[in-house]
Amino acid sequence: MHIGFDLDKILINHPPLIPSWLINQLYGESVNGHLSYRIPGKLEQIIRKLSHNSLLRQPIRYNLNLLRQKKGLKNQQLFLISSRYSFLKKETDKIIKSNNLRSIFTKMIFNYNNQQPHKFKDAMISREHIDRFVDDDLPLLQFLASRHPKTIFFWLNPKRNDKLKTNLYAITHLASVFEKL
Repeated sequence: MHIGFDLDKILINHPPLIPSWLINQLYGESVNGHLSYRIPGKLEQIIRKLSHNSLLRQPIRYNLNLLRQKKGLKNQQLFLISSRYSFLKKETDKIIKSNNLRSIFTKMIFNYNNQQPHKFKDAMISREHIDRFVDDDLPLLQFLASRHPKTIFFWLNPKRNDKLKTNLYAITHLASVFEKL
C-alpha cells in the first residue's frame, strides 16, 4: 500500500498568529469556476520565504511520531508529496533536515517545476500508484477524488470527522488514516 502525505498542516504547522483563512486566500483562487492556485510575484515570494522559515514552521510531533511508528509496516510505503514551489526549496530543505523526514518516507516529491498544485498532485498520485492520500486542502482533495476513484483521500481538519463522498473522508486525527486501512 502506498500512502501519500502533504507537508504543511499535516506534518509541519503554519506560522503562529497567522490565521488559516488568510493563508488559504493567498494560495487558492477560482478561475472560471475551475480550481487554480496563484504563483506569487516577487514581493509575495519574499514574504512567503520569511513565513516558511523553519523556526516558524514547527513540526506536528504527534503526526511525525505516528508516521515513524508506521513506516516499517509490511507492504506499506509512505510518500511525501508537497506542492511547494521552487522558490521555497531552501526553506523546505531545512525543514526536511531538521525534522529528519528522509528517515520516514520511501520517497519525497516536491513541485519544484512550479506546476499548478492540484495538477502536480494528480500526476504524482498516478505515477506513484498512491492508494491513500492526506491533505488539508479540501478543494484540491475534491478535484483529486473525482480523478482517482480507487484512491482514498483524507481531509485533515480540526472540526469534521465523516465521509464526504465515496472516496473522501474528513478526519480530525492522522491516526484515522491507518484505522480505515
